[in-house]
Amino acid sequence: MANHKGDNAPADVTNFPDHYANIATKCVSGAPGYRAFVTTRDAAPVILPDPGCKG
Repeated sequence: MANHKGDNAPADVTNFPDHYANIATKCVSGAPGYRAFVTTRDAAPVILPDPGCKG
């Protein structure tokens, strides 16, 4: 998207022991009330409601 800047703040990362997928999470920029979760495995991101995400 031209002229749109995303949120470059780091995600919160949880590292799991070997053989388990690590996860990263952060509030979705531009979508107040939602949090994204991604993993180091080949899986689609998951976006869930999170009232703690203010925007």
